[in-house]
Amino acid sequence: MNYKEWSDEYFTDAENLKKTIRKYEAMLANGDSKNQEKLNSLIFSYRNIYYDVLNTGKLLLDRANGVFNDAA
Repeated sequence: MNYKEWSDEYFTDAENLKKTIRKYEAMLANGDSKNQEKLNSLIFSYRNIYYDVLNTGKLLLDRANGVFNDAA
């Protein structure tokens, strides 16, 4: 299993999530949404997913770099 490639995929997904979050934040800032409460909730949910994906990518990268090789 190539942990480096796997972590790169997670980092790519995290960047895509970040772009989506920025899009929704811009909509919120511009007042483009009629339902701002729903948009805030959506941004919050995407941020949680973003941080989970980012942290998983970091863990996989650590594994690729041998940080967890001795862990049992």
